Amino acid sequence: MSNERRHRGELQSMAFVSLLLKFGVAPIPAPADWYALPLRLIVGFGFVQHGYAKLSRGADGFIAILHAMGVPFADLLGWATIIVEIVGGLLILAGAFVPVAAVAMIVVLLVAIFTVHLPNGFSSIKLMSYDAAGAHFGQPALRRRRGAPFCGWLFEGSPGSLIG
Repeated sequence: MSNERRHRGELQSMAFVSLLLKFGVAPIPAPADWYALPLRLIVGFGFVQHGYAKLSRGADGFIAILHAMGVPFADLLGWATIIVEIVGGLLILAGAFVPVAAVAMIVVLLVAIFTVHLPNGFSSIKLMSYDAAGAHFGQPALRRRRGAPFCGWLFEGSPGSLIG
């Protein structure tokens, strides 16, 4: 009796594992090489967009914020950040030199996290300036809302949002 019960339990666990493999590994009928494409598009476009925003508003404004924050070599690092965001994002979009691009992009993200976002919050509003009093933010951009309309509902304090 115990062997039969154990055998039935093994069959049930094998069925469960095969179900997980069916839906967990290959949820869409596409080659495994294509699974990274959505992530590459999101990350690559996000970096290009942030780099282009710094460039289109004027690199001098971003560099002035870095100076005010006390970042050493602010001119060099400001331009390096813009170049890493634009070129790295394009490389990720193209799927070329991904490991090399990712290292530089990780450095940019870690610096942003520890110098801006942890002290001032992880919000999606625009950093306008930085002085002795701290960071000064502007209103959220309407462009962002059109690009990802559900994000405002999901994370902002609107009726029905997840965070109230």
